[in-house]
Amino acid sequence: SASLLIGMIVGGFANISNTQKSTRRWFNFREDFFLLFLLPPIIFQSGFNLAPVSVELLRSTVP
Repeated sequence: SASLLIGMIVGGFANISNTQKSTRRWFNFREDFFLLFLLPPIIFQSGFNLAPVSVELLRSTVP
């Protein structure tokens, strides 16, 4: 909930600063940065948080 509030504040700041091009450029979303640096830790963290029971169920259903 705190991270959601921080994200809303930063997003509101980015939206308000529509006239300042340098600030808008700083908030620009880069797909390659997301895919290379942010997505792999998210995937690995979700893999580590799997319950051992669900992993065993997947092993028994997939040959």
